[in-house]
Amino acid sequence: MARPETIADVEEKMIRIGSFDLERVVTEPKLLKAYTALIEQLQLMKGTVEPTYGQTVEFHLPRNQKQLQERLRSDQYSWDDHQKHYKLALLGEEVADWRKSGISEWAKEEGLPDPFDSESEESEV
Repeated sequence: MARPETIADVEEKMIRIGSFDLERVVTEPKLLKAYTALIEQLQLMKGTVEPTYGQTVEFHLPRNQKQLQERLRSDQYSWDDHQKHYKLALLGEEVADWRKSGISEWAKEEGLPDPFDSESEESEV
């Protein structure tokens, strides 16, 4: 995946707006009407209702233009940050342990070698 350059490159075009525990909703008949109205409104707004785990569902709406621009900037910053630390790792610079898995995953997505493979091989010897 190359560096995101336009809104078309933003992968998360939906934003989570809430969740419900369906078990609680269906045991309260007065809530069913409001829940149904919420689902209908979400569908009109091109939103989604997705089951997550157990009896829980999450509601998502499409991001507006401002939110998409913000997400693009965030994605670009993240990509740039991973690239910067990847290059530092290749140069043998010390990289914080908490960053290593993110850098390795970024490298894999970019089709690049994992900069920490040689470290794990050395520690096994």
